[in-house]
Parts: sequence; C-alpha cells; structure tokens
Amino acid sequence: MGDNGTDHQITSIFNGLPYEGGKAYTEEAGVHLPLIVKWPGYIKEGVVNNSLVNLTDFLPTLANLAKMDTPQNYGQLDGVSFYPQLFGANDTVHPWSFCHFEPALSNLGVVKRWAQNNNYKLYDYRSNFYDIINDRFETTPLTDGQLTPVQLALKNSFKQVLDSLK
Repeated sequence: MGDNGTDHQITSIFNGLPYEGGKAYTEEAGVHLPLIVKWPGYIKEGVVNNSLVNLTDFLPTLANLAKMDTPQNYGQLDGVSFYPQLFGANDTVHPWSFCHFEPALSNLGVVKRWAQNNNYKLYDYRSNFYDIINDRFETTPLTDGQLTPVQLALKNSFKQVLDSLK
C-alpha cells in the first residue's frame, strides 16, 4: 500500500506503455495504488483481486483477522472488511470509492472531491465525468450526451454519493 502514487520523476511501464508517476495529483497515477498482502501459509500467492479498498477498510479487516468485533465506541465506521477477498472471494468490497483532496500544504489548486469505481470517476469540482480506463490522464470529460443510459445512471449515483458526503 502506498500514499498517493509514485513521484513524478519515476516512469514505470504499464501495459507496455510509459506511465509517469502522479504523486500529489488526483488523476489515477496519483491515487490508484496496488495493495499487496503477503501471509505465507494463509494467503495464496499470485491472486489478484480488483476490488476498491480504502484506508478506512483496515480497521474492520484487522478486527476480522483477529476474530474480534470492531470497537463500538468508534461510532459508525466508514470502512468495510476486505477479509474475504484476502482468502479468494472475488466479490466487490465497495461499488464506489470516495476521495477528498485538499491541497492545503501545496500550490496544487483547489479542493477536489470525487467518487469513482474501477472504470469511471466523477469530480464534484466542475462535475467532470471520466472514463478512467480509456482516458487514464483524465484529459477529456464525457458529456451527458455521450453517455449510455447505464453510464448516466452511474454518474447520477456518484453525484448522490458526493452530495451525501458534504
């Protein structure tokens, strides 16, 4: 697990193409990081699961691993345990992920909030909706007129997420 991507000075190869790091930026190169778990004898090697996992998911997951209940005095937790996915379950932990980026300590622009899944991302800042599979650098937002009914419904569900978390 990492925090906000790889430094801009490092270029990796992803799917045969150069991929510049995006640390401290909200595009996928800055926020989409692998979580690698190794536990010999318990977790099978080489298994890949594409579920979205957030830092808030660690407390419930660690509680499951320790066979403990989550602490009740913490109030309602945002996180969801990804314990089953560690042992081969292929279902989704989250149908979406919410992020809040506030560049208070840098000159990287305005506060940005977004909701996304593995394929699409909606920013509440300017309401830009991106196909992050085909536009990984988020250069061309999709307009409502370009969207299929399924994509439009997804965009609207992301908008509801953003509105509920203000």
